[in-house]
Amino acid sequence: MTTSEIISYFVSGASIITAIWQTIKNSNLKQYIRTEAMEVYSDTGILLGSSQSCLQGLQNSNNNLAIQEAAKVEGMSQALFLRSVKNIHHHFNYKRKDVDDWINKNKIHSFHKDAFLTFAEE
Repeated sequence: MTTSEIISYFVSGASIITAIWQTIKNSNLKQYIRTEAMEVYSDTGILLGSSQSCLQGLQNSNNNLAIQEAAKVEGMSQALFLRSVKNIHHHFNYKRKDVDDWINKNKIHSFHKDAFLTFAEE
């Protein structure tokens, strides 16, 4: 067996291992995206139901129900907002200076800066 054949077998083996690793990595990423999509769907469904109940309470002059449902809407909105910021962090892997740059370019609101900085890397 020549040196070039040995190198060729080694490169082929490394390529196969890399292909398997990339396939597993891709599969895990797809599973994460599917799971995240279903969780966002579930949360927005709850949010929609609570906001509809709030409106119904207001229309029926049931202020207690309206206040209760409005509180649920606000809580779910906060959770969904933080999840969206976390997802942005996963996709952009931003740093503190990027947050300021995004604010200057009107990509995000300045009053959301603290939420973005929670996940920012130095």
